[in-house]
Amino acid sequence: MPWQSEVLRFQEGMRSCHAAPEAAVEKSPHNVPAQMGEQLAVLVDLAPPLPHRSREIRVIASETYWNSAGSVVARLRRALAAANRYLIQTNMQSISIQRPTGQITCVVFLPEEIFFGQVGPAYARLQLPAHPIESFPQTTRPLLPLGSTRPPLIHIGYAKVTPGSILQLATVEIAGELTTEFTSTTLAQRGQEWAEQLAAHQSNGSVVLARFFSEESAAETVSRQKPRWWRRPLQMVLGKTFTPSGETPAPGVAPLPELPKEQARWKLPEWRWPALHWPQLHLPKLSWPAIDFNWKDRWRLPHSSLKRFFSALLPHKVTGSSAKARSHRIPVEKKALMGGMTLGFLLIILLITTSTYLQFSGAERAESIFKEAQAAWEVAYTTQTAEDWKHVVVLTEKAINLAPEHKLAKEMQNEAQLAIDALENAAILELHKLGEVHPSPSPHQLLVADSWLYWLNPSSNEVVGLRLSEDGISPAADSQQRILKEGEVLSAGSQPVGKLIDFAWMEPHTGYPDGALFIYGDGGRLYVYEPAIGPHSRDEQQLLGELSPSNITLVETFGNQLYLLNRQQNQILKYLPVNGVYDAPPRPYFAAGTAPQLQNVFALSIDGELYLLFGNGELLTYFNGGEGIFRGERPPGADFQPTLMTLESTTTEGLIYLGDPQRESIVALNKEGEFQHQFRVTDDTLRSLEALTSSEEPDVLYLIADNQLYAAPLPSFTAQ
Repeated sequence: MPWQSEVLRFQEGMRSCHAAPEAAVEKSPHNVPAQMGEQLAVLVDLAPPLPHRSREIRVIASETYWNSAGSVVARLRRALAAANRYLIQTNMQSISIQRPTGQITCVVFLPEEIFFGQVGPAYARLQLPAHPIESFPQTTRPLLPLGSTRPPLIHIGYAKVTPGSILQLATVEIAGELTTEFTSTTLAQRGQEWAEQLAAHQSNGSVVLARFFSEESAAETVSRQKPRWWRRPLQMVLGKTFTPSGETPAPGVAPLPELPKEQARWKLPEWRWPALHWPQLHLPKLSWPAIDFNWKDRWRLPHSSLKRFFSALLPHKVTGSSAKARSHRIPVEKKALMGGMTLGFLLIILLITTSTYLQFSGAERAESIFKEAQAAWEVAYTTQTAEDWKHVVVLTEKAINLAPEHKLAKEMQNEAQLAIDALENAAILELHKLGEVHPSPSPHQLLVADSWLYWLNPSSNEVVGLRLSEDGISPAADSQQRILKEGEVLSAGSQPVGKLIDFAWMEPHTGYPDGALFIYGDGGRLYVYEPAIGPHSRDEQQLLGELSPSNITLVETFGNQLYLLNRQQNQILKYLPVNGVYDAPPRPYFAAGTAPQLQNVFALSIDGELYLLFGNGELLTYFNGGEGIFRGERPPGADFQPTLMTLESTTTEGLIYLGDPQRESIVALNKEGEFQHQFRVTDDTLRSLEALTSSEEPDVLYLIADNQLYAAPLPSFTAQ
């Protein structure tokens, strides 16, 4: 689909005619398949702004995308990962105190669709005809900046475009100046008018605008009349002789006599170059005096000097001028002594040369081998196979043998050995398919309780349950049961069910003797479902507190207490029941000013202590509002960064299971934070892992990956 794009750059509120280093729109190279995109737009925004670093990151992202293999999404992920890796490396090598972080947006344009790849709090807005503006990224997960974590948290977006669609990518400073109403009115205007209005905000940054046209309108816009460079030649028109009126001109200026008609054709006069006769210059002949070169005379002076030099250096060996007048007694030469001294001198020179060569060439060779080991390390990090890690160990061992003081080679060798141990000692899980779940752009929520498996689909806004058999690895019924769905009316006069956020299992207590499923909806609406009674037991309660929509992200229970994570207030709210009803005001879990950054929390679990899993993979515990001494021990391999967590309810002997889709592994820690086990599967199913939960009786892990529901029995072994 034809489209028009432009990059606007602003400096101190004025439109700049120079190219923007942080933004560009590139056409696809000729060797790239057409289905990989016609255009690629890249916008980098760093804080503090470094134009040269933004340009380097933008070039790396675009080159990585065009030179990679695979689908559009795979190329986007590789490009964003390469840009993030480069920014982290430059920040580590930089001696400056300011180490920038920020965001990057890559947009791939296809004939009728576009793909977004973003890292960090990016600003991208898409306006379709007769539709409201749509912002990207569209996710409820935290937005971690570019250069803050490795690997990065990548957001992939997708949209269909129609003629008249408009796309805007903007840096943070410019996007912050624009309100939604202002953007919606200016996106439809032309680029120059839009630039003049934005310049009034005195902003610095860049904007990428893309306008999509239909093929007919694009042809009308682009087609224009070509200039006519050819004209018909002039022709002489012959006719009657024109006689001017008035006085007869003088003979000197009178017109030429009339020629016959057959001779009246216009001809160029014959013209030749005049013959040029250059004068001949005769230079005088110079007579140089003849040189009589006598080599004997010229050799006499240096010969005498050299002869005196060698006579002084080797006395009695070269006959000098003074030796002719008198005779000297020549001593007897000791050939053995002279030969030994010469041989010893040569051996010393050879020893010094060899040691110097080995010293410097060994270090250079070690550095060359270490570069090969770095390339092999990147391959092993991507493939995660024991053979590739062993190749890294072999190369680093060669580098250490040549340069024993090479610290980087030793660190890389230790890391590769730990990765080999983790891969070879990892237990293999056997996956049993339980069924399919409806696709959703946001991760599903999953829990198991009382022989029932429940999951929440954010896309369809419904909670679905599946009854399990006694072994826990097969369903007891063929069909799934819907528990609650958005739009349902639970009772006469009540409002329809709103958007569902999260759910948790309430253990049996006085108010709910058989346990209950607590489902939290936007606006503080709590829905209670008791499986022992059935679908008719669904009830609704209204919680107190500042529970505006989208403020609550996670829900958890412990005992008869209900916990809500409010990211707007950066607080965890605790509710206590009164006769089974949670109608009392909440209590804050953390004292004022002591709570961590709860906006970056990925998972929440409670067993008496509060467990928080952050976006950078760090796992911390809290007790009664204070930070605990628990520190999660990372498994072998320093790049393990979990995004999922499930907790066994046993306080002391239970395990903590952490899932990392990037490394395709699940790790088990004990309650003291010590590493226990690592689990993998035979294929790449864990690469798309999005939900994880566990049961103790039977000992089974349940997970959702690639829109499939699986059960994985845990091996029976003791903690190592």
